[in-house]
Amino acid sequence: EGVRKFLTDDYTLTDSKGVVTTKQDDLDDFLKDRIRYTVFANKNMKVRLYPGAAIVIGQTIVQGTAQGKPFDVEVQFTDTLVYDRGRWRLAAGHVSRLRNGPQ
Repeated sequence: EGVRKFLTDDYTLTDSKGVVTTKQDDLDDFLKDRIRYTVFANKNMKVRLYPGAAIVIGQTIVQGTAQGKPFDVEVQFTDTLVYDRGRWRLAAGHVSRLRNGPQ
């Protein structure tokens, strides 16, 4: 439930292959156990604040399994958050792959 509240209803993520997913797509991956993270570590984050909005850039190291296959990648991300109904919510994200690890 926490993840669902953190995302706006019209949230989208553009992944490193240019595929755009929705809130429901990402929730399904999480809830149906299609993706399991063993590492999800953000670093080098910078935040720019605006009235009612924030942009966060940084890198994320992610390791785990996707549909049973191991992955180990590092991405550069840009997240756009909006201040909505008294809380910060993620409206859009974009990632670019920096490196692939052993798979």
